[in-house]
Amino acid sequence: MEKTEILEILNFMKTVYQGRKIDDSDETIATWQIMFDEYSKNEVLLSIKRLVKKSKYVPSIHEILEEVDKSFIVEKMVRKDCIIIHVRFHDQLIPFKFKTKDEAMKLIEILRGNPSREDIMLCHEQNTRLYAPFAEAIYINQSDRDEFEKRKRTEYFAMKLKEKERGNENGN
Repeated sequence: MEKTEILEILNFMKTVYQGRKIDDSDETIATWQIMFDEYSKNEVLLSIKRLVKKSKYVPSIHEILEEVDKSFIVEKMVRKDCIIIHVRFHDQLIPFKFKTKDEAMKLIEILRGNPSREDIMLCHEQNTRLYAPFAEAIYINQSDRDEFEKRKRTEYFAMKLKEKERGNENGN
C-alpha cells in the first residue's frame, strides 16, 4: 500500500473513533506500510469496518491483520447458461459455477455466515464434483493443494472399502 492510502485509512479511523488518539506519525505510516504491504486499501478498510461493528475500541494492527486474513471478496457474474461466483482471498481465487439462481443464493447465504477458508474450499470441492467432475480444483495458492489431495485419497479409499463391504454382503 502507498503512503497516501495509509493516511486515508488512518484519517478514516480518526473519524470513526472520535476522541481517541490515532497516531499518524511517519514511523506509524512506515510500520503500516510494512505490515499491510500485501493487502489492498479496500481489504484493510473493509476489515476495519467489520471490527468497528464488533468493538468500540481502536483495533491493533494484529486485530486488523487477523480480520483481513479471514475476509474474502465475492464477485458474481451472470452468463447465458450459468451463474459464476468468484470468492477472492488476498492469495487465492476460488470459482463456483451454478445453473440456477437458487443454488447460487445457497452459497451466498453460507458466505454471509463468515465461514472459514476451509469451509469455502469444501463447498468448492462439492461444486466442482457437481458441475465439472472431470476437472481438478484450481488453486492459486498451492499450499492447500496437499490437503486437497489427501482428502481426495481418503475419500477414494473409503469408497473402495464401502464397495468391498457391499460385495461381502452380497456374497453372503
